[in-house]
Amino acid sequence: MKRINITLFAILLMAICFSCTHTNLSYTQSGNWVSRATFQGVAMGEGACFVINDQAYVGTGINPLTPNIKLNTMFRYSYAQIPTNQPYGYDSAYGSWTSVTDFPGQARSNAVAFAIGGTTGYLGGGLANDGFTPLNDYYSYTPGGGWVQIDSLVDQYGNSHPRYDAVAFGFDTTGFVLTGTDNYNY
Repeated sequence: MKRINITLFAILLMAICFSCTHTNLSYTQSGNWVSRATFQGVAMGEGACFVINDQAYVGTGINPLTPNIKLNTMFRYSYAQIPTNQPYGYDSAYGSWTSVTDFPGQARSNAVAFAIGGTTGYLGGGLANDGFTPLNDYYSYTPGGGWVQIDSLVDQYGNSHPRYDAVAFGFDTTGFVLTGTDNYNY
């Protein structure tokens, strides 16, 4: 019995020693969060974002200092490569935020956004400035062409379905807007 306990202890000790190893991977390859360029726009929450060609577009939402006023501003984040030869680690100045054409629809929070095909972003739905009315207008955005209003969400009978707090994603050539609420139905 004593021999079994010693064997089990030795196996456990070896497992602990070999599981705590140091890797030569850089911090971005091993999945750690790193700081990027500081956002220079108005503080926002409950916004929406989509990604086109490795550039993130972020906007709408609320300013936490004035939560009763919704936003329609949009910003683009362009990343820059993190140099691997920096002796002191990461410099958060890499990458940049740029103001782009404001979202043309009514200012809103809790909207949804997604991209299709890596060339076009879509943003819509959300909660109106009154904080109660769900919205159902949608817009497409292309970096060279700006914003264009597109069809709203309707069912096979033509009934409108405004949503906020929904989730959305693009897959191949189709966008999906799911769940959310219209204040009465989820």
